[in-house]
Amino acid sequence: RLDRGEAPTVFGDGTQGYDFVSVRDCARANVAAMTADVVDRCYNVCTGTLTSINELVATLIQLTGQQVSIDYGPADVSFVERRVGDPTRAREELNFVTQMGLVDGLRELIEWRDSHRRRGEELQ
Repeated sequence: RLDRGEAPTVFGDGTQGYDFVSVRDCARANVAAMTADVVDRCYNVCTGTLTSINELVATLIQLTGQQVSIDYGPADVSFVERRVGDPTRAREELNFVTQMGLVDGLRELIEWRDSHRRRGEELQ
């Protein structure tokens, strides 16, 4: 919707929050787990930081330069309202800590999408 200059839709009031982590950090965590001297362990690949959907959408609006507000839709009764991980075990046992912050990760994602969209337009 932002690509078309339209307001994004948030279902519920946007206060639900989650722990967003970049795919680059996920890949680094996998390498850390494969090279660590551990077996049969589970790890949270996370930042340990809660970001609300309102914060996420406001950041996306800012990064895309759109002049839109947020449209709110009805809440889905199946929403998990808060989910944040604890990175302690991964830090202690894998020496893994996330490196990419939310804003930088979103900026990179937007740039990647824009470059692929432009490339697709050139091929048509």
